[in-house]
Order: sequence, then C-alpha cells, then structure tokens
Amino acid sequence: MKHCTKCGNKILEDVKFCKHCGSKTKKESKKEEDSTTKTKTQKKPSYGIFWVIGVVVLIIILTVPTRTITCSRQVPYDVSVPYEVEVPYYVNYDYSVTMDKCYTDFGDIFDIYAFHRIFVVNNEDEGGTFKITSVISTPRRGQMRDESSSYIQPHSSGEFEFSADVDYNEDPNCEVLVSPPQKTLYRKEIRYRTETRYKAENYQTSVSLFGSC
Repeated sequence: MKHCTKCGNKILEDVKFCKHCGSKTKKESKKEEDSTTKTKTQKKPSYGIFWVIGVVVLIIILTVPTRTITCSRQVPYDVSVPYEVEVPYYVNYDYSVTMDKCYTDFGDIFDIYAFHRIFVVNNEDEGGTFKITSVISTPRRGQMRDESSSYIQPHSSGEFEFSADVDYNEDPNCEVLVSPPQKTLYRKEIRYRTETRYKAENYQTSVSLFGSC
C-alpha cells in the first residue's frame, strides 16, 4: 500500500488515480523505491548450514560407540591327546642246557686233558646262532676260556665240546656261559601329543547405533 500525495489516503500500489480525490498518483521517491526493491529482491535464507550439521550428526551416530552388545569368537587352546604306538624290545631266545659234563682223559701218552661237553637246546620256533663259552679251571693253571658258536635249528639241540691241557691228578672245574640270539618283540605304549583346538567365547563390546559384531 502507498499514500496519495494529495489527500494522504491509502491507495493501491498499481493504481494511477486516487479513488478518494481523483488526483493522479506519483511514483514513490527513489529512496522508498530502493527500499521496496531491496525488500523484494532480498535473498531467501540459505539451508547449507543445516545440511552440514545434519551430516556431522549422522557421522557421530554411526561412528561413536553408543551401545554395548555381546559377541562370540573362537579362542584356541591346547589339549594333550593320547595315541598308541608299537615299541620294539629284545628278549633272549628260550633255551636249555641238557648236558654239562666235565671230565679228564688222556690225550697223548704224557698228556692229560680236561674235557667239557655241552648240549644246548633251542626251544624257539625260529633258528639262531648260539655262542657258548667254556671256562675250565684247575688249581695250578687257573681259568682257561674257550668259545664256540653254532646255528641251532628250532626245537633242536647243538653239541659243543672243549678241552684244556691239565696236570696229572688235577680235578678240573668246568663252567658254561651261553649267549643266545635275541628276537624282536613289540609292545604297545600310550604316548601324548599336543593339539590345538578352538572353543566359542562370549565377550562384550561397544558399537555404534547400527553396528554389529
């Protein structure tokens, strides 16, 4: 609205004549016109700052921990696991000495010998080599040792004979030492090894509003 320059009554902006006095209306002063134009042409308020604030708030909501949840994870642990193995060990053949005879007899005209006669029986189901040691002792000559080895079939006997020169009227003493073969047997043993296994474990953690484990 503007005022008539003659009668002072209010009139519409776009009329050319005052409806009250009939006078021709005049344009507003330049100052008023500039004020009116400035008011009309004033820019609308900017909403960019509100977008920036909204984005910042959204980032805070999505990144800053706001709640605590329970999650699950696999945790390793070691355990001893038994297992069975066959371990070899060695035992002597089963044998028996069926004869262990010690006596003296003449050899040549002026020689006397002590004789040591031995029979060894292999009681096993497999043949093997037996080592026999004869020890003939007399008071004057002391110990006289002799050795002999022989393969004896399963459940069979082997004969061994030893002799030693002794003095007249000496009473020899005989001793036999048997070294039988050995066989390999196996026994079961329980041993342990370490294995790594996994178990579920619950834990609590802080996450954002829409975060998860």
